[in-house]
Amino acid sequence: MTATLFKQPEPDPLPLTKRQSGGRLVSLDVFRGLVILAMLIVNNLGSYSTAGYFWKHAGFVPPADGYASVQLGAFASWLHLIATADAPITRAFTQFPIWKHVTLADYVMPGFMLIIGLAMPYSVSAGRAHPAALVWLRVVKRAVMLLLLGWLLCYFRDQFAIWWRDETGTVPFRLVCGMDVLQLLGVGYLASRIFYELPTRPRLVVALALLLWHWAVLRFWPQGEGVARGTFTAGQNAISSIYSQPWWIWRSFEPFSWLSINWKGLMSVPPATAMMLLGTLMGDWLRRDDLSPILRVRRLATAGAVCALLGFLWAFDLPFNKDRWTPCYLLWCAGVGAIVLSMLFLLIDIHACRGWTYAFVVLGSNAIGVYFISILSKVLLMNTPLVDTSRALSLAAVRYGTLIFFSLTAGWAAWRLSRPLLRHIGPASGAIVVLTASIISLLWYRMIAVPVSPATQPTLTSITNAVGNALKQSLGEWEGGWAFTCCFVLFWWLVLDEAYRRRIFWKL
Repeated sequence: MTATLFKQPEPDPLPLTKRQSGGRLVSLDVFRGLVILAMLIVNNLGSYSTAGYFWKHAGFVPPADGYASVQLGAFASWLHLIATADAPITRAFTQFPIWKHVTLADYVMPGFMLIIGLAMPYSVSAGRAHPAALVWLRVVKRAVMLLLLGWLLCYFRDQFAIWWRDETGTVPFRLVCGMDVLQLLGVGYLASRIFYELPTRPRLVVALALLLWHWAVLRFWPQGEGVARGTFTAGQNAISSIYSQPWWIWRSFEPFSWLSINWKGLMSVPPATAMMLLGTLMGDWLRRDDLSPILRVRRLATAGAVCALLGFLWAFDLPFNKDRWTPCYLLWCAGVGAIVLSMLFLLIDIHACRGWTYAFVVLGSNAIGVYFISILSKVLLMNTPLVDTSRALSLAAVRYGTLIFFSLTAGWAAWRLSRPLLRHIGPASGAIVVLTASIISLLWYRMIAVPVSPATQPTLTSITNAVGNALKQSLGEWEGGWAFTCCFVLFWWLVLDEAYRRRIFWKL
């Protein structure tokens, strides 16, 4: 079984035009896989200093001098750059403001929200045969499980290492439960599932009303004496002002001395719910069997273009921002998501160009599982244990352990790729094995050739940093950083591929 928040019924082998209403869309599987791939990359960058802005969150965009609108100032600066640059075309593309205001990392979380909404019509349709009480019990269970998994992940990520490393016995065990990624998905899923009972037009009205409400809060909420309403910076904005209020809802609830629950972060639920509801509208549209597939693609792409345009224009008032979920940012991401999904639908489900889709279907087959387990395993196995960089033996163990892990991962991947290629291109598939062996040999040579350089003073660092430093010292800052990222992503793809072939899925 699979994670039903992100899954649909079992595949239908018939073409789309002959498929019964409610059949599975491979394009949605691929879209989910693309989001998971982006998540694995941006969560595991080996070198933040050389990765480039597109792989990192944009954060708050600083305003330009002389412009009240952040986006207007950014485009004015961009046009001036084009007029004065030596390579205007290259600079125009690489420095385009939208690329900097909404990076690849910024699309990941809205992509998760959109996927939850897109899959909801399929899961609801599949559950019609069950009693309503059982259906809603499952809905509540999924939301609660996402909350619990999120709290567990946050504990190991933020608190476990401090308690585990304490040698004095002065740090007590304490579980602090707040809002984070999975918690927001769980609460947003529950709210959007309730609103999904509404017909299409009222549901659209609710989504737009939630976005408008959130915009009104960001734009007009009083932020204290001497601060103008609508101020929107990292240090001063309406949401931060609301969370600083001494209201009972923001106070920590402590039923036990070791447990603290707080709900700071609930202000993100309305815009997240709106994003999921927009996804449900897209999912409903794709499931319609009274319209031709081509017409569905055209109208979905048109709706996506309209959403993206509205988001772009709205950003002249409040800029794109993931930290505070500005409505323009979510509308832009919904529009881009609809356009990408319509292209995938046209290519995969209508024209049946599916030979390249397997890798992405595998990535999306265990969406919640790979998010939770990849982060938890990295925290426990790579971030929590420490390495003394002043000891040559410790550094040598890290270096050779890294080499062995890279060799096994690359060899496993070459074996998996060469087998199906052997059936299609014959002995030429051996090129994959030769290329992999060459890369592994080069990696061993470069890492062995560089001597181990222990620190002069005892210094503790995580295994993650130690592995990254070993790769960068041997291959270079940029090359070593991306070697770490690529190997990490490839390893988890191989794990998911093994689970997919054995039909092992994580169901909430």
